Amino acid sequence: MLREGLAAEFPFVKRGLLSIRRPRVAREGPVWAAFSGFGAAWLIGSSGHFVAMVIRIAGFRDAGSWAAGAFAIVG
Repeated sequence: MLREGLAAEFPFVKRGLLSIRRPRVAREGPVWAAFSGFGAAWLIGSSGHFVAMVIRIAGFRDAGSWAAGAFAIVG
């Protein structure tokens, strides 16, 4: 009911929702999957170290160490 009311009020929203395609799962070989996984972990880790460095320079040493640890776990 909400979608029909929204489509009647804002027709461009209906066109936008109808143009969205469903996401597909891509299949790739195990070597490329490992390569992209290591690359993603490196990217998250390096950006996390930069964020932690900025926090530490701002004077929040405990928060910087927590941020570095959190990004290390996520990476």
